[in-house]
Amino acid sequence: MATPFRLATVEHQGQPRPALLVEDIWLDLTAATADQRLGAPTSLPAGAGSLLALLQAWDRWLPWLRSLAEQAPRGELPATLRLPADPGALRLPFMPRQIFAAGANYYGHAVEMGGARPNKSEQQPYFFCKLLSSVIGPGEQIVIPPPVTQTDWEAELVAVIGRPAANVTPAEALDYVAAYTIMNDVSCRNFGRRTDQPFGMDWILMKGWRTFGPIGPWLVPAEFVPDPQKLQVRLWVNDRLEQDFNTDDMIHTTAEQIAWLSRVAPLQPGDVVSTGTGAGVGRPKGRFLQPGDRVTIEIERIGRLENPVVAG
Repeated sequence: MATPFRLATVEHQGQPRPALLVEDIWLDLTAATADQRLGAPTSLPAGAGSLLALLQAWDRWLPWLRSLAEQAPRGELPATLRLPADPGALRLPFMPRQIFAAGANYYGHAVEMGGARPNKSEQQPYFFCKLLSSVIGPGEQIVIPPPVTQTDWEAELVAVIGRPAANVTPAEALDYVAAYTIMNDVSCRNFGRRTDQPFGMDWILMKGWRTFGPIGPWLVPAEFVPDPQKLQVRLWVNDRLEQDFNTDDMIHTTAEQIAWLSRVAPLQPGDVVSTGTGAGVGRPKGRFLQPGDRVTIEIERIGRLENPVVAG
């Protein structure tokens, strides 16, 4: 078994740096690639796009990343590669190439939103595209604009694609996942449905507001998440536990979602699939986010994503 590690973007001396986190050690990947003794595949410039570049050549980078993770706890790497282990320095890991987000993909959530328990044999996966302009990182503010009066939370497991995937089967779909992370699919409930148009649901007005897509805090390589359908997910608003569900309640599994999407459009490294949320969102309870709140999501084996809420 390889030594578990995570990949993050960390602000250091005013600059975003790609980092490998193993135990309590944070390594500067840009500095590590510049050390010829370590045999990196190529150089990795500092900057917000570094981890996306790494994902785009995932099979080339992965063996080298494993090697760093093994050497670091044994003290075999130069001390000059170390970054301060400061959770407050974590930034958005990378800007996704595209965000495919599943709608109503948990039995519990479908029922709490007023529907009957879905019959999987009678439906296909259902997706919308989350706007990239909504994306923020850990610790950044979720900004509620004046027109939005019902701001809801949705804790979601995210699969990050690391290999081109076209027409793959569910049996092989997880082989195309490089890593997993977390997204809060923040939702505006008061504008979700339209009465002035015949189409009913308006995904832009429900999901597309700026800052309504927190992602992070880092990427956990897929080999350290043996089964994405056996992960406990919890979300707190301040100290109140609002969501507590397991990914085994998904209607369409992570693999089935990736396979279905890959038949529609080839998935590319850096695309992400946000797999839906479970029961416990605010609308059925009549509770919504307010300025001054703090939202915290924890997913087993992945980590913890926190964001404050402010008025905009």
